[in-house]
Amino acid sequence: MKYLETDRRRTGRASPTRFGSAEPVAKDRLARQFGAVAHRYDLVTPVQRAMGRQLLDSVVRQQAGEPVRRILEVGCGAGALTRQLRALFPEAAFTAIDFSKGMIDEARRNAPGVRFICCDGETYADRTAAPFDLIVSNATVQWFSDPAGALRRYRALLSDAGMLALATFGDRTFSELNESFEAAYRELGRAPQRHVMPMRPFSYWQSIFADATCTETLYPVRYPDVRSFLRAVQRAGASYTSAAERPLSRAVLERMTMLYQRRFPADDGTGIRVTYHGIQLLVRSERRSLRE
Repeated sequence: MKYLETDRRRTGRASPTRFGSAEPVAKDRLARQFGAVAHRYDLVTPVQRAMGRQLLDSVVRQQAGEPVRRILEVGCGAGALTRQLRALFPEAAFTAIDFSKGMIDEARRNAPGVRFICCDGETYADRTAAPFDLIVSNATVQWFSDPAGALRRYRALLSDAGMLALATFGDRTFSELNESFEAAYRELGRAPQRHVMPMRPFSYWQSIFADATCTETLYPVRYPDVRSFLRAVQRAGASYTSAAERPLSRAVLERMTMLYQRRFPADDGTGIRVTYHGIQLLVRSERRSLRE
């Protein structure tokens, strides 16, 4: 998979609240959606796997020589990253959590020797006091109502030499689809409705911790057509699930499809282009950062 990576170290100070909050997600419904596809999730999410590999590479590089005795994975999904972390740190006490029981059941089969808990990752930090040497999360915190608050609470759980490492999606994810929907509503003379989950920008994640290192990566993916793309999202269980329903009319869908295929062809001239925007954040224990 081709991708373009940029590396920016956060400078200055800005409050995450200035960017506002993404729309509330219907978490119970989303958990059921993910649970229903847990058996195939790792097979139909190549971008999430690529993000996980990059995150793991960063962890290995940054934690070289540091003891990793206790690990927490927030949003373990079907267990792909869990299994790799278990292999890297076989002696560590390892806890993995996810809000989908179906995902937990699948992860338990894929990664033996791990303590699994089915719970909401956004609030788990309030219910555990154990210090962790490594807290990892891949493609999860975008679903949180208040990621900044949750991540600060997780950072407080780190041991003196600990690290919080996460990968998530940024606001350029599915930008082509969002633009095509907006154009379709405009051409049809209708009030626009949002059918793409609003993601937070890179600047939001940079602003959470003054001493974090953030990087962003664009993953351009080719699909044969719009229908194949939407079907792939559905097969991964990640269909946009807002607290508010948004019915989609056939006229809007057909116009959006036509506009998308005309405006965003794949680079090789066959199919369409879809952009995923990955963001990685690495931050050490606050106690260690103060010493450094």
